[in-house]
Amino acid sequence: ITEVKYENASFRPSVVTVRKGNYLAITNIGDSLMWLSSDHPKLRTPRGYGKSEQLRIKPETAGTYIVTDTLHQGVSLQVSIID
Repeated sequence: ITEVKYENASFRPSVVTVRKGNYLAITNIGDSLMWLSSDHPKLRTPRGYGKSEQLRIKPETAGTYIVTDTLHQGVSLQVSIID
């Protein structure tokens, strides 16, 4: 599992590489909402996620995708999915 933490309107780490078929988890560890949007449909949340909520996916499509926080423009995470 590749873990990304979201806290205080920032992603740590802000750049990750994940192999196809392995898990990626983005967890909100802060008090503000995490509402994700992305050019990859599985890297979006349908609503703001509160503290300790997590988006977990098992990507199957190779490529490089950008994840942003709808509520904090300018904050981004780069996800590279490789074979």
